[in-house]
Amino acid sequence: MKLGFWFWLCVKRQIKKLTFWMQLMILPLAAFVYNGAAGREEGLLKVALAVETDETGLSEQAARLLISREGPLKFYRCDSREQLLRDVESRRAECGFVFREGFGEGIEDGDLKKTVELVQSPSTVAGELAAESVSGAVMSLVGPDGLKKLASQDFFRQSGADAEGVRVRMMELYDRFLTDGSTFSFLYETADGTETDPRRWERQVFPARGLGAVYIWAAALFAAAAVYGDEKKGVYGSMPGSWKYAAVYLSTLTPALPAAGSCLLATALSGAWTSAGRELSAVILYSMAAALTAVLLWLIARREKLLCAVIPALLFGSLVLCPTVIDLGQWIPAVAFLQRLFPPYYYLALF
Repeated sequence: MKLGFWFWLCVKRQIKKLTFWMQLMILPLAAFVYNGAAGREEGLLKVALAVETDETGLSEQAARLLISREGPLKFYRCDSREQLLRDVESRRAECGFVFREGFGEGIEDGDLKKTVELVQSPSTVAGELAAESVSGAVMSLVGPDGLKKLASQDFFRQSGADAEGVRVRMMELYDRFLTDGSTFSFLYETADGTETDPRRWERQVFPARGLGAVYIWAAALFAAAAVYGDEKKGVYGSMPGSWKYAAVYLSTLTPALPAAGSCLLATALSGAWTSAGRELSAVILYSMAAALTAVLLWLIARREKLLCAVIPALLFGSLVLCPTVIDLGQWIPAVAFLQRLFPPYYYLALF
């Protein structure tokens, strides 16, 4: 029996099952609902902005900069301070910032009372978080000279701080953090004391690629477990040894490839797509490797019940240890070693 014909038989066997098509649609549908139908602004903290008269135009620049930024805070423009107050009172906005009249002059004079007013309800803590973004936008526009004027001698004297020492430290932080548009940064340490930048492990909101990697391997594993039943029916009885193993491999690869297509579609819908060549080559190679791993486990287990008992542990380990949602290996060295025992890790490491 030619392997091509056997592969076609395996494909026909899969596409006749309604459950097969239902399983393929779960991941793309979840990505679509999460990132599409639910709205991309769902879960964001809305912050209102109102701009009063400012001859320098600095407040307009700051407002446009904040509105254009992406992140957990969604800034939007109000026509007046009164509208901003209504939005905060009705909880349409978590908080609001009013760029007061004479904002630019206040920056130039170092008068904090002429700059920005924060409006927030007592039940929210978003104001402190949003204030960092507003400060960052303002400081990125006014530059170090404006920062020095705002941080006046009187301000330091009232706080009891060493004025010159604080100024030097502020300039250091300005040069360090405002070069990338932010006023603050987070640094994390792993269990062995090494530092890691959280931007390295930031992922899309819906982890389509990570869940897809586990789904592909699951499809191959369950297909390998089904081979035991086919053996009992004598499906592989007339095949010589080498042909039998090749046929078993194709039997595990057949459901893995459609699962790979489901993973690609979900990745595209989630907004994590990179390039067609990179995505296709990576998922095809991974599907072939996942099927090969499933066949090796089939050879080792030799019993259907044993393999079926191991599959849940393998999939659970892939979900928890591999960087499907977050990479725990950056903090725990033992996890960094264990995750290399699961095929999904190598697929996710390509991106």
